Parts: sequence; C-alpha cells; structure tokens
Amino acid sequence: VETTPEVLLHTPLIDSYLPQSIINMVFRTKQSLVLNDASKEGMEIKDKYIREKMPKSVLCHPIFSQGKILGIIYLENNLTPNAFTPDRIEVLNVLSSQVAISIENAKLLQEVVSVTKEKARVGMAMEIAREIQTCLLPTKPAMDGYEITAYMQTADEVGGDYYDVVQYGGMDWMVIGDVSGHGVQS
Repeated sequence: VETTPEVLLHTPLIDSYLPQSIINMVFRTKQSLVLNDASKEGMEIKDKYIREKMPKSVLCHPIFSQGKILGIIYLENNLTPNAFTPDRIEVLNVLSSQVAISIENAKLLQEVVSVTKEKARVGMAMEIAREIQTCLLPTKPAMDGYEITAYMQTADEVGGDYYDVVQYGGMDWMVIGDVSGHGVQS
C-alpha cells in the first residue's frame, strides 16, 4: 500500500499529532533515536501516537547549527522494521547539515528583509518630517531695515530647530527655537 508522506510545516509540537515523547527525548538528549520496531521497543510504547499508529521503524534526528538545535526530523516507516540502517542515517546526517544551512540562511534573509522594511519606514518618516520642517521655515525672512540671510544645516536628516521673522503688535520679532535632540522625535 503506497501512501503519500505527510509534511507538517511550522506546527507547534503540542498541536501536532506526532510522538511527543520521542521528539522531546531527542530534544533533551540532543541525539538521534532509532527504533527498529517502535511498537515493541522501550518506553516509547507509552506514547499515544506509537500505540495507535504502530509504526515499524522510527528515526528521530536533531538538526544542529553551532551546537544549537534548529529543528528535529521525524521519520517513520509503517511497513518494514529495521528500515533506518547506519548508511541511511549517515545520509540523513549530511542532509540535515544542508537543512541547517538553509534554515540559517532563511533566518538571515528574514532579518535582512525586516531591517530593510524598517529602514524604508524610518526613511519615509524622516522624509515627511523634513518636508514639514521645510514648510514651517520661512523661505525669505524679511524685516524692515534689515537684510536677513538664513541657513540651517541639521545634524541629522531632520532637525528640531526652528526660526522665523514675524510682525506682531506693531513690532518685528525674530524667533529662534532650539529643540534638544535630533531626528523625527525632536
């Protein structure tokens, strides 16, 4: 009887229908576990999954990167005992090294995408803040009897400082504001 393999993607162990005792043991011991006839071997028989599914062969293998477990591969064969020979386990060791590299690369890519999105978001916020600041500052400050030239260079992309020349109550006022800090928050 040919069956289609079941692939579980990113399912928390507690929510999955897998032999949790076996997976937890591999996680704790950080060593592979091979059961040549899982329905007849050791304490794993106490696992509800093993009692119900009665697999013949089981292989549970940790995936490591720099001494840290990134994941665990669980394989079972329901037709043949002793299916996971030392040669097959060696192939799985090589493949799990490649899986670990792929997982690490995926994590790094996710971090790069996240940082890129954050930089874009901050860049947009800074551009909006710069436009607001530019709109608030006078383009040609003028005061009767004076020639005024103004130039402001911010320490960051956006400064919190402000200046203006206004007439109020029959008087000319020069207003200068110095906000502590730099950037959008200021």
